[in-house]
Amino acid sequence: MTDYERNKMEVNVTVSLQEKGGIYQAVLSYKDENDKWKTSWRSTGIRVKPGNKKLAKTRAEEIKSTFIEKIFKERKPIRKGIENQLDMEFVDFMYLRLEEVNVKRKYEYSTYSAYKTNIALHMTNYFGSSKRKDLKPKNPEGKIYIVEDITSDVIDSFFTYLSIECNLKNTSIKHLRNQISTAFEILDKKDIKRKPTIGIEHLKDEIYISQTYSMKELNHLLEIVKGKTIEIPVLLAAYYGLRRSEVIGLRWSAINFEEDTITINHTVVKTSGRVSANIDSKIVAKNRTKTPLSNRTLPLYPEIKNILLEKKERIELNKQIFKNCYNYTYENYVCVWDNGDIIDPDYITHKFKKIIRKNKLREIRYHDLRHTIATELNANGVDTFIIFGNCGVLDKSIEDCSIIIPNKAFRDEGTSYHYMTESDWVELNPKYTDVFKQILKENNYEFFEGATWTTDGFFRETREKVKYFKEQGAVCVEMEGACIAAVCKYRNLDYFTFYYAGDNMDAIEWDERSLNQLTNFEKKKLVPYLAFELARKISDIRGC
Repeated sequence: MTDYERNKMEVNVTVSLQEKGGIYQAVLSYKDENDKWKTSWRSTGIRVKPGNKKLAKTRAEEIKSTFIEKIFKERKPIRKGIENQLDMEFVDFMYLRLEEVNVKRKYEYSTYSAYKTNIALHMTNYFGSSKRKDLKPKNPEGKIYIVEDITSDVIDSFFTYLSIECNLKNTSIKHLRNQISTAFEILDKKDIKRKPTIGIEHLKDEIYISQTYSMKELNHLLEIVKGKTIEIPVLLAAYYGLRRSEVIGLRWSAINFEEDTITINHTVVKTSGRVSANIDSKIVAKNRTKTPLSNRTLPLYPEIKNILLEKKERIELNKQIFKNCYNYTYENYVCVWDNGDIIDPDYITHKFKKIIRKNKLREIRYHDLRHTIATELNANGVDTFIIFGNCGVLDKSIEDCSIIIPNKAFRDEGTSYHYMTESDWVELNPKYTDVFKQILKENNYEFFEGATWTTDGFFRETREKVKYFKEQGAVCVEMEGACIAAVCKYRNLDYFTFYYAGDNMDAIEWDERSLNQLTNFEKKKLVPYLAFELARKISDIRGC
């Protein structure tokens, strides 16, 4: 019996923290097979002391996830066959499928909370629910839909409602489309026509053209934010190209003031919450970055070092001022308020926008600051860039962690159109390909050549798009290739870009493979070495 054919009981599990015997306990509340609420206590193994509560909450969520999976495996299913699921209320079906898929794919909490909020906010409002008698369904019939009712026309009307009545962006609607499509995969086994998203015209993506500041504009901005809470986040984004999650996640233990280095190996994100979805908004810390190669150690510039040392002194002074009211949970973090609370990631985004508007600066996103570093490097004489990173493969024969040398990139993103006239694709790596191939051969490293598909959102990697770009000759998908080529051509810069194979997109189901940071780590460590070897070879060729 396959995972899709296996019908599992709907499980509603919540977890809370309690203190017992000096140890944080995870208290699980759940419904048994008779629909009665029960509780189960599980030790986190973490002692009750300042700074440990956050770690205990993370451990409690892990215990909850394991508990749910155990229940799904042990309980007898209460729904027998696909036909019974066709009689379910559509909203209940979406909740059920979310829990089932989550057990298998183990979504990030931020992803899971977003999917659950989609159901609670948008789907419940439109399709109705017997559990929400106070809410009149927004569909034209004003009825509560069951799964059997869901057709392509119904979903098309739903998307129209989201666009016109809710003023939802196409990007958000595509998230919902993919979520519905995933939920109906269980029914494809019986009737492929049952999938209601098939045949619906694809929505065009809103193309955002990223901007960067010139050195003059950047210096003006730095003067404005000097001494403000947002100063360090702006500096770190502009001078080190850090993402917002990396800025908030920077810890003092990652900064070596003696050797003048700063290591990026930790992130902090915020998940959106909604009461109706029983999802709390919360800060989530992760001992990893967006991709494995995003882990990096960088030089600590003297100007940044001085500002960080001043911040460290202010924190120690604030500890004395606030005394017992100081929050020691985030003691190791750089970006905290005077009372020790960690700075909310959303604050950075909103405050940055407010500052540039108030001071009548050219409007860019906070995220765009990380691209300013490339502009600055070029302004200071850097004329050759080597860019490498992870990609998803569209050809399952490409082995895990193999090197891919792209020769062209299909332009399915926005940035490249700011620097080049419109075209389907852009040529990649006009120089140094033969040099890099020789390096790979000398190191017995397997490699492939072919086209790449550059997109700017993982949610756009739908089955239809994967099939289309495979037919066009793409062997992998990533988020930088076309952008890099366009910028470098515009600036008349030399460059070389390559990727190492990560997750597999050439399958019925997504295969994570080495996308996980620690998977095949020994081989991954060779990738930066290959880049440095290429840089050395290029220097030799130029006589530098």
